[in-house]
Amino acid sequence: MGELWIVLAVSCGLAFLSEKYTFAWNGRLSKVPNYGIVVLLIAYLSFFAGLRTGYNDTYTYMSGYKAMAAFPDILTDFSWKLGDNPGFTLLNSMMKAAGFSAQTFVLTYSILFVAAAVPFLKKYSSSFTLSIFLFVCAYGYLFSMAAIKQCASIAIGLIAIHCMLKKKWISYVLIISLAATFHPYILLFLLMPLLRFKPWTGGTWILLLTAVGAGLFLPQIIGTVVDAAALLGDGYDDATKAEVAKMLENEDKTELIESFYKDLEFGTGGLRGIMGVGSNRMNKYTVGAATQGFSNYLKEAFADRDEISVVVGHDVRNNSRFFAETVAAVFSANGIKVYLFEGCRPTPEMSFAIRELGCQSGVIITASHNPKEYNGYKAYWEDGAQVIAPHDVNIIKNVNEIQSVKDIKFEADKSKIVIIGKEIDDKYLAKIKTLSLSPDAIKKYHDLKIVYTPIHGTGRDLIPASLKNFGFTNIIHVPEQDVQDGNFPTVESPNPEVPSAMAMGIAKAKETGADIVMASDPDADRIGVVLKDDKGEFVLINGNQIQLIFLNYLMARNKELGLLTGKEYIVKTIVTSELIKTIADAQNIKMYDCFTGFKWIAAVIRENEGKARYLGGGEESFGFLAEDFVRDKDSVSAISLMAEIAAWAKDKGLNMYEMLKDIYVKYGFSKELGISVVRKGKSGAEEIVAMMKNFRENPPKDIAGEKVVLMKDFQTLEATDDKGNKTKLEMPATSNVLQFFCADGTKMSIRPSGTEPKIKFYIEVKGKMADLNDYDRADAEANKRVEAIKAQFGI
Repeated sequence: MGELWIVLAVSCGLAFLSEKYTFAWNGRLSKVPNYGIVVLLIAYLSFFAGLRTGYNDTYTYMSGYKAMAAFPDILTDFSWKLGDNPGFTLLNSMMKAAGFSAQTFVLTYSILFVAAAVPFLKKYSSSFTLSIFLFVCAYGYLFSMAAIKQCASIAIGLIAIHCMLKKKWISYVLIISLAATFHPYILLFLLMPLLRFKPWTGGTWILLLTAVGAGLFLPQIIGTVVDAAALLGDGYDDATKAEVAKMLENEDKTELIESFYKDLEFGTGGLRGIMGVGSNRMNKYTVGAATQGFSNYLKEAFADRDEISVVVGHDVRNNSRFFAETVAAVFSANGIKVYLFEGCRPTPEMSFAIRELGCQSGVIITASHNPKEYNGYKAYWEDGAQVIAPHDVNIIKNVNEIQSVKDIKFEADKSKIVIIGKEIDDKYLAKIKTLSLSPDAIKKYHDLKIVYTPIHGTGRDLIPASLKNFGFTNIIHVPEQDVQDGNFPTVESPNPEVPSAMAMGIAKAKETGADIVMASDPDADRIGVVLKDDKGEFVLINGNQIQLIFLNYLMARNKELGLLTGKEYIVKTIVTSELIKTIADAQNIKMYDCFTGFKWIAAVIRENEGKARYLGGGEESFGFLAEDFVRDKDSVSAISLMAEIAAWAKDKGLNMYEMLKDIYVKYGFSKELGISVVRKGKSGAEEIVAMMKNFRENPPKDIAGEKVVLMKDFQTLEATDDKGNKTKLEMPATSNVLQFFCADGTKMSIRPSGTEPKIKFYIEVKGKMADLNDYDRADAEANKRVEAIKAQFGI
């Protein structure tokens, strides 16, 4: 912020001196370049700085790396889109004939606007408006913003003001519509002089708002034209060009705009988006650009190594194999050795392979349990975990520096690609078998009836193999869902959290009299569990209950076997049930809280490596990890272990549902509910920001009648109690999460999603159970409190 104020102060000073100097000479400087030219010089210095640095701004369509990459292709056949405009056609012909560069084209085009504006600078500018001009241009120069946009905004704005003062209303409306496409700052350029001259009439406001409103729709169209034209140039395959041409010919331009209006962003975990052509879609070129940037960073991070190696895997989704092969090709073309799985594999096995093969990173092509239209790209580091700081930020920086398809090396070096498969499967399954703690119970109840469905995903082969490896002999399949199919034909959503996704498994359990139903999602990292209650009905338990069952078993069983040494620990995320901490405290086992996402659980494991023994960790969103030789949630080991727990419970005379209720009797009842409030679009994003701001500035004093005694803000890393005392929260980073705790154990967590247009509320209420038969009463009371909380927060 310090630099910003310096720029603003210097800008104001220059403007004041320039105006004073001009008036002091009483017009005798009429033949000398005035301060309007100073503005232009600064603007163009900024423009060329922007070209040099390739600043990436989504809404910069006439400058920066996107436009510069696109213009050479537009120049090859500019009349393709604008051929019905005689002026553009003539200018295009002249440029091509003269062999001018794209930069020259943009410069010439913008000068036409600026030249028209120069006469009005001297007549209508004030020191304040000039300060604004200088500030925007200088700020752009220092911080590499796309100042050609700012310069054009100034010029168009001044022309618009002139048209309004001359009451040329039609020209005024057209020009303001164009001006609104460039930048909101244009409103400042317009309003300041208008306040000085005050030419308002009744219809002026309507005309202004109409013009700006119309202009706000134009950036998408401008960006679409630039990007679509670029895709019709060299470097793109014929199929892509044909698909873009088809979209351009379609009268409904919705698909075209959605595909091109922005870049598919490489975030902290990688890419995720709808498949198709365009800069906002998952395709060969967006995947290629991500891998090229990742390759560049790997060579920078491991510059001292003679050979860098990576693992590449994929799930069953449409195009996943093609994307995986594309990733392998780009890595190999950059001199990086690639271990490519022969076919689809669970995400956790890819994590295992990174560590097993001593690789520096890995990539899995998957969109987890998202709808069939989606695919994704997840990046991992040498410890087998998803990337975190500083690597995530550095990878993003390198990916954003890929300015053109010509920067991507697509030609594979096949000598550097090694196909892997069964040999890794066998090692992975053998390691999972070492997690078993109750082989005697399994031997006794080996014929436990287990229904398992992969929901058309990658778990189809390895999970039944792991169950058999543990000793289970009665695994019941759902044949229709054993078909690996990226269209997921038997479900609306391939998400084991959703009851409808488990319906066929439950039907098979009823048909066969099964004891338990389990499922994995498409990339086999999440687990779904259905238990039979005391009425014989099948009940889908939630993610918190899954964590309770796993962690209670691991702590209790290790204690039974005399394996606890005082150096064991478990991990949960901050939005997962606090009842887990109650159990850990009772067993004298250390528990770590971490942010949402298994990369943070992996970070805790990494910090404790060689110091303490990891027993297990998970999160409320149906993910669990029982081992440290994998560093992401793992349904292969989780389903195998859950079956073992069922056998262990049966050996104690309990079914799984009774065992869950027994936990509540011993440690207290807990009811959790997660609610996602969706707010789409720019206005939705702004609303979510406003909601979080309001919760911070006006935190609730009570929740459903219970006093709030503690507030945790993970953005400031401060905890504040009801007396105003503050303490520091020890976390590895900041996160936009708020938590409120009541004296009775009620907990409310609020966080915006990092990948979707939604804000999430996590409710947890507490109660007591006298015995196993007291569950229904405790559950009913908890439901009343949950409904009261929902009503209070309007969710």
